[in-house]
Amino acid sequence: MNLLDENFPDDQRGQLRKFGVVVRQIGHDEGMFGMTDSENLPLLHRLSRVTFFTHDRDFSGPDQCHPGFCLVWLAVKQDLLAGYARRLLRHPEFDTSSKRLGKVLTVGAGGINVFERHRKPALRIAWTE
Repeated sequence: MNLLDENFPDDQRGQLRKFGVVVRQIGHDEGMFGMTDSENLPLLHRLSRVTFFTHDRDFSGPDQCHPGFCLVWLAVKQDLLAGYARRLLRHPEFDTSSKRLGKVLTVGAGGINVFERHRKPALRIAWTE
């Protein structure tokens, strides 16, 4: 499941859906409006095989790694969120949920930083396209 943070803009959610990406969003489909960051993590623990996309830097460190979900911090401008989320989902290193689970990813114009529980420092992966 691809889950968007509550503050993910409506136009970007719509763009992902136009790309054919199936997404759910906190406050619309899961959880409730106004959930705090500390309430999001228990929600992710309850759901199965979630990739959580956010524009919130609080979800960007290696301490957040968990085998049941993937956290993706999209470190780009708001009007580029959908494009970079799609780009990540199409990247050969991350094109299935199994490849993403247990990781915290920081996605930006220069590539992807991959944090894993037992790997220090972060692995840097370049864009393929």
